[in-house]
Amino acid sequence: MISIGSIMFFSTPSEAATGNKELSDGKEISRNISNKLKNLQQEVKKLNEEKDLLNQKIKELYPKKKQLLVKQLKELEKSNYSKINQDKLNKIQSKIGIYKEAISINKQLKSERKKLWENYKKQMENENIKSAYQTLKLIRQNLENTILNNKEFLKSLTADNL
Repeated sequence: MISIGSIMFFSTPSEAATGNKELSDGKEISRNISNKLKNLQQEVKKLNEEKDLLNQKIKELYPKKKQLLVKQLKELEKSNYSKINQDKLNKIQSKIGIYKEAISINKQLKSERKKLWENYKKQMENENIKSAYQTLKLIRQNLENTILNNKEFLKSLTADNL
């Protein structure tokens, strides 16, 4: 290959094909990852919106349900002991346990997601697109788990089985 200024002359057709192919593959891979990253960013944005909507519903329902359970608990404490009251007490304690577990899982997922976002931002600042893409995939998985947990939490909040 001979290069004069910005014009390249290849001595053989295979050299010309190889040189152009490598250049093309490098740009294509980069473009492909960038497109995948943009698509994944949109998907994560939608998941974040869904998570926020579920969180809002939980913020509305949880205090009311908690207050109702506390009221029922106090009423049961005042009443005489009976098998029926003990069953109700056990159901209330079970619900409280379910709520505490859901809240604990959400806190853990939120903490993990915060670390992932910090890592993602650093990778984007350093233009490490491949790593940023992988980190964003982890964020997406975390959001999916959070949404699933929130849906189960809402389901238990709206169930009237006492």
